[in-house]
Amino acid sequence: MMSSNHFDHLAFTVSVIGYDDIDFARSAAVPLTSISQPAFELGYAAAELLISECEYPERHVHQRIEFQPNLVVRESTGPASEQLSHLKIS
Repeated sequence: MMSSNHFDHLAFTVSVIGYDDIDFARSAAVPLTSISQPAFELGYAAAELLISECEYPERHVHQRIEFQPNLVVRESTGPASEQLSHLKIS
């Protein structure tokens, strides 16, 4: 088992991010920065497309629908260290 001091040191060395913002992300030993998705809107759009395809199969057109995710910043991420600040990520 890692002590709290190990996690504190790790926070200055590595940033960790998750995807989907599950409940565990908030309650972890080090709360996890995560990307949240608009779950209700995704489900609603999927249901509308499914109903449309079932009711009007001859008129149904496949679509690409994009939803804006949301960054939820918590304690698992921090600023880049000075040693890495000269690196450029493209």
